Amino acid sequence: MPTSSEYKERRKARKAVREAKAARLRKWVPLIEVLCKKCGISMAKIPSGHQFRIHEYIMNWWLTTNKIAIQYVGSDDVKEFDGKGEPGEPKILTALKKLVNVTKGDEPSMGAT
Repeated sequence: MPTSSEYKERRKARKAVREAKAARLRKWVPLIEVLCKKCGISMAKIPSGHQFRIHEYIMNWWLTTNKIAIQYVGSDDVKEFDGKGEPGEPKILTALKKLVNVTKGDEPSMGAT
């Protein structure tokens, strides 16, 4: 059984890894802002992440966990985004590209697939 000091050290190590990951993802935020302005997506800061809205879709992105959740306005049904992207490209860029394609009518929505 780990002692309390070992537990605290492991917790600090996990937190440091999450913060390092979030710092790497924060570097992409200026590019994401430009992409959102170009495509008509409204971007708002939420606790530990960002929220994107376009038409009837809301997408939340949490930096520390790199989790992306998509929902419809007025609905409690939330789906996690698990799209496969290009190597070296953040998952959020893949999700935003898919969102733009869905809202422009180029691809079916996640509910239809």
